[in-house]
Amino acid sequence: MRSMSGTLTFDDISTVIVNYRAPDLLQSAATSFRKCYLGIDLLVVDKGSNDQSGEVTEHPVQLNPGNTKSMMLGKNYYYGSAMDQAMGLVHKETVILLGRRHGD
Repeated sequence: MRSMSGTLTFDDISTVIVNYRAPDLLQSAATSFRKCYLGIDLLVVDKGSNDQSGEVTEHPVQLNPGNTKSMMLGKNYYYGSAMDQAMGLVHKETVILLGRRHGD
């Protein structure tokens, strides 16, 4: 719901971070995001990585379980398909999508 002034508030926004075999970048992105935006919902998606990404994907959820969720895909669905699946879990007016395509 927008504020009385018509501007977006944290309640109107969700952020999705999509990862594939980049645990260091995922850790950095999630930590950085949470330092600045504690009140915005965050969904961290891993696209079937076969490295430490699964552990890193769960870390932000453990730190802030109230508004942080994770989704582990069993295989690499590629960026577009992974985003489509993530959007099915997000129900906010505005969604910020973060990810990288390299390595798909």
